[in-house]
Amino acid sequence: MIGEEEIAGHDTVDQVVRLTKEPLIIGITTNNFGSTQLDSPKDVRHNNELLRMLNADYWVKMRAKHSDRIVFVTKDINDYHDCDALVFCLRNSHQKPLGLANTADCSIVIIYDRFRTCFALVHSGWKGSLLNIVGKTVTAIESELKIKAMALNAYIWPGICKYDYQVGKEFVNHFHKHVYFADSILKLDQKAVITDQLIQAGLDSARIKSSSLCSFHTIYKELSLFHSYRRDNQYYTGPLRESHNKRRNCVFVTPDVI
Repeated sequence: MIGEEEIAGHDTVDQVVRLTKEPLIIGITTNNFGSTQLDSPKDVRHNNELLRMLNADYWVKMRAKHSDRIVFVTKDINDYHDCDALVFCLRNSHQKPLGLANTADCSIVIIYDRFRTCFALVHSGWKGSLLNIVGKTVTAIESELKIKAMALNAYIWPGICKYDYQVGKEFVNHFHKHVYFADSILKLDQKAVITDQLIQAGLDSARIKSSSLCSFHTIYKELSLFHSYRRDNQYYTGPLRESHNKRRNCVFVTPDVI
């Protein structure tokens, strides 16, 4: 379903792109897509190049709130929405949308059907998983767009992996199937939580794929590949920590053609 990972960049790695055999172009950039004042002119130029390459007619960006709010995009205009799931319906559309969602350790889940009917971006950290935002998004697609869950595919983008996700004992009550001890430290397998919720919502397990990369520890050319809120809180202090905590990875999704 998903092609090989391609890491592309200039002096440092600034994007990880997957070109699917399905009807979507899915990628991730560490340049924020101009969403913070920390972007350098070089970052902005690169983002503009990326937008031109994707050839989208308009963009819609999620401002995640760790909620279960789902927005169906109905206007072909550049826009922001305060929510944790964006759903795009492509029926009878002649405009090519670009969906955007920031993350710094939480998982971004892409849900889509292979016939260019719809696609969705879902932001699911532990709070979103506790609210079952991915399951609710699948149910909403079934209800609003009349697409069966068994016809949907899902791809879980890089978030913090189970080896690095340290949690408190209260998580045992929330996610008892997916917490475990390693070296006396309690950890959460967030990817497994999301996968189970997708299956419970009706997706075929064979249609659910995920990245092997981790926002916390994946290294490329001796540099951390992604921004990570938890990692940066461990290794930085003072103003430098504050600066790094504002940085985000930005997942982008657009149809290959309309």
